[in-house]
Amino acid sequence: MMLTYVALSPVDAASVSSRIHEWWVEMYGKEIRTGIEGLDSIFAREETPDHIVSHMGSGTVYKDVLLNGSVIGLIAYKVDGDTLYIDKLYLDGSARHSGHGTECLEYMLSEGRQAGCMRARLHVSPGNGGAYKFYLRNGFVLDYVEPITDCFGVTGERHHLVKLL
Repeated sequence: MMLTYVALSPVDAASVSSRIHEWWVEMYGKEIRTGIEGLDSIFAREETPDHIVSHMGSGTVYKDVLLNGSVIGLIAYKVDGDTLYIDKLYLDGSARHSGHGTECLEYMLSEGRQAGCMRARLHVSPGNGGAYKFYLRNGFVLDYVEPITDCFGVTGERHHLVKLL
Protein backbone atom coordinates (compact mmCIF):
# COMPACT_ATOMS: atom_id res chain seq x y z
CA MET A 1 0.00 0.00 0.00
CA MET A 2 1.32 3.37 -1.01
CA LEU A 3 1.46 6.18 1.44
CA THR A 4 0.30 9.65 0.53
CA TYR A 5 1.65 12.91 1.91
CA VAL A 6 -0.46 16.00 2.56
CA ALA A 7 1.24 19.36 3.07
CA LEU A 8 0.35 21.20 6.26
CA SER A 9 0.16 24.95 6.88
CA PRO A 10 0.38 27.24 9.91
CA VAL A 11 -3.38 26.74 10.40
CA ASP A 12 -2.57 23.11 11.31
CA ALA A 13 0.10 23.97 13.91
CA ALA A 14 -2.01 23.35 17.03
CA SER A 15 -3.14 19.94 15.78
CA VAL A 16 0.41 19.02 14.76
CA SER A 17 1.77 20.09 18.16
CA SER A 18 -0.83 17.99 19.97
CA ARG A 19 -0.04 14.88 17.91
CA ILE A 20 3.71 15.36 18.37
CA HIS A 21 3.18 15.57 22.12
CA GLU A 22 1.35 12.23 22.09
CA TRP A 23 4.21 10.62 20.14
CA TRP A 24 6.79 12.18 22.47
CA VAL A 25 5.07 10.74 25.55
CA GLU A 26 4.96 7.33 23.89
CA MET A 27 8.54 7.39 22.58
CA TYR A 28 10.48 9.47 25.09
CA GLY A 29 8.42 9.29 28.28
CA LYS A 30 10.59 6.52 29.73
CA GLU A 31 13.87 7.87 28.34
CA ILE A 32 13.77 11.32 29.94
CA ARG A 33 15.11 10.99 33.46
CA THR A 34 12.94 13.83 34.77
CA GLY A 35 9.75 12.13 33.57
CA ILE A 36 6.74 13.77 31.98
CA GLU A 37 7.54 17.09 33.68
CA GLY A 38 10.93 17.12 31.96
CA LEU A 39 9.40 16.02 28.68
CA ASP A 40 6.84 18.82 28.85
CA SER A 41 9.50 21.44 29.60
CA ILE A 42 11.56 20.36 26.58
CA PHE A 43 8.39 20.16 24.48
CA ALA A 44 7.47 23.74 25.47
CA ARG A 45 10.82 24.92 24.11
CA GLU A 46 10.69 22.99 20.83
CA GLU A 47 7.26 21.84 19.65
CA THR A 48 4.54 24.35 20.54
CA PRO A 49 2.26 25.65 17.79
CA ASP A 50 4.29 28.89 17.72
CA HIS A 51 7.51 26.93 17.18
CA ILE A 52 5.91 24.92 14.39
CA VAL A 53 4.64 28.08 12.68
CA SER A 54 8.13 29.58 12.99
CA HIS A 55 9.73 26.46 11.48
CA MET A 56 7.25 26.54 8.61
CA GLY A 57 8.07 30.20 8.06
CA SER A 58 11.77 29.38 7.81
CA GLY A 59 11.21 26.72 5.15
CA THR A 60 10.53 23.50 7.05
CA VAL A 61 7.91 21.46 5.20
CA TYR A 62 5.45 19.55 7.39
CA LYS A 63 3.34 16.78 5.88
CA ASP A 64 0.84 14.32 7.25
CA VAL A 65 1.46 10.71 6.28
CA LEU A 66 -1.71 8.93 5.21
CA LEU A 67 -2.47 5.27 4.63
CA ASN A 68 -5.81 4.57 2.96
CA GLY A 69 -6.93 8.11 3.82
CA SER A 70 -6.11 7.87 7.54
CA VAL A 71 -3.32 9.86 9.15
CA ILE A 72 -0.68 7.47 10.49
CA GLY A 73 2.23 9.86 10.93
CA LEU A 74 4.04 13.10 10.27
CA ILE A 75 7.22 14.08 8.47
CA ALA A 76 9.08 17.39 8.43
CA TYR A 77 12.15 18.37 6.44
CA LYS A 78 13.98 21.40 5.11
CA VAL A 79 16.22 21.96 2.11
CA ASP A 80 19.07 24.36 2.90
CA GLY A 81 21.53 24.75 0.04
CA ASP A 82 22.84 21.31 -0.82
CA THR A 83 21.66 19.72 2.44
CA LEU A 84 18.37 18.10 3.34
CA TYR A 85 17.62 18.40 7.05
CA ILE A 86 15.25 15.71 8.27
CA ASP A 87 13.48 17.17 11.26
CA LYS A 88 10.71 14.67 12.00
CA LEU A 89 9.57 11.19 11.10
CA TYR A 90 6.82 10.09 13.47
CA LEU A 91 4.53 7.12 12.97
CA ASP A 92 1.69 5.84 15.11
CA GLY A 93 2.65 2.74 17.06
CA SER A 94 0.37 0.59 14.91
CA ALA A 95 2.17 1.77 11.74
CA ARG A 96 5.70 0.94 12.89
CA HIS A 97 7.65 -2.13 11.76
CA SER A 98 5.62 -2.27 8.55
CA GLY A 99 8.01 -0.63 6.08
CA HIS A 100 6.18 2.69 6.31
CA GLY A 101 9.10 4.38 8.06
CA THR A 102 11.47 3.41 5.25
CA GLU A 103 8.94 4.63 2.69
CA CYS A 104 8.65 7.99 4.50
CA LEU A 105 12.41 8.32 4.72
CA GLU A 106 12.84 7.50 1.03
CA TYR A 107 10.18 10.07 0.18
CA MET A 108 12.09 12.80 2.05
CA LEU A 109 15.43 11.74 0.53
CA SER A 110 13.84 11.85 -2.93
CA GLU A 111 12.55 15.37 -2.23
CA GLY A 112 16.10 16.35 -1.26
CA ARG A 113 17.62 14.81 -4.38
CA GLN A 114 15.09 16.59 -6.59
CA ALA A 115 16.08 19.88 -4.90
CA GLY A 116 19.78 19.21 -5.65
CA CYS A 117 20.85 18.12 -2.17
CA MET A 118 24.12 16.24 -1.83
CA ARG A 119 23.57 15.00 1.73
CA ALA A 120 20.88 14.44 4.33
CA ARG A 121 21.36 15.29 8.01
CA LEU A 122 19.36 14.59 11.15
CA HIS A 123 19.86 14.24 14.87
CA VAL A 124 18.64 11.50 17.15
CA SER A 125 18.94 10.67 20.82
CA PRO A 126 21.04 7.56 21.42
CA GLY A 127 18.35 6.56 23.94
CA ASN A 128 15.84 6.32 21.11
CA GLY A 129 17.28 2.96 20.13
CA GLY A 130 14.66 1.97 17.58
CA ALA A 131 15.01 5.19 15.60
CA TYR A 132 18.79 5.17 15.91
CA LYS A 133 19.05 1.63 14.49
CA PHE A 134 16.50 2.50 11.79
CA TYR A 135 18.62 5.37 10.47
CA LEU A 136 21.83 3.31 10.58
CA ARG A 137 20.10 0.49 8.66
CA ASN A 138 19.09 3.07 6.06
CA GLY A 139 22.63 4.25 5.37
CA PHE A 140 23.15 7.09 7.85
CA VAL A 141 26.42 7.28 9.76
CA LEU A 142 27.45 9.14 12.88
CA ASP A 143 28.87 12.55 12.02
CA TYR A 144 29.35 14.04 15.49
CA VAL A 145 28.03 13.97 19.06
CA GLU A 146 26.62 17.09 20.70
CA PRO A 147 26.47 17.25 24.50
CA ILE A 148 23.14 18.66 25.73
CA THR A 149 21.70 19.71 29.07
CA ASP A 150 17.99 19.94 29.77
CA CYS A 151 16.31 22.60 31.89
CA PHE A 152 16.75 20.41 34.99
CA GLY A 153 20.53 20.26 34.53
CA VAL A 154 20.45 16.66 33.30
CA THR A 155 23.16 16.07 30.71
CA GLY A 156 22.96 13.81 27.71
CA GLU A 157 23.89 13.57 24.07
CA ARG A 158 22.35 14.28 20.70
CA HIS A 159 23.88 12.27 17.86
CA HIS A 160 24.07 13.94 14.45
CA LEU A 161 23.88 11.52 11.53
CA VAL A 162 24.59 12.12 7.86
CA LYS A 163 23.99 10.29 4.59
CA LEU A 164 25.33 11.17 1.16
CA LEU A 165 22.63 11.32 -1.49
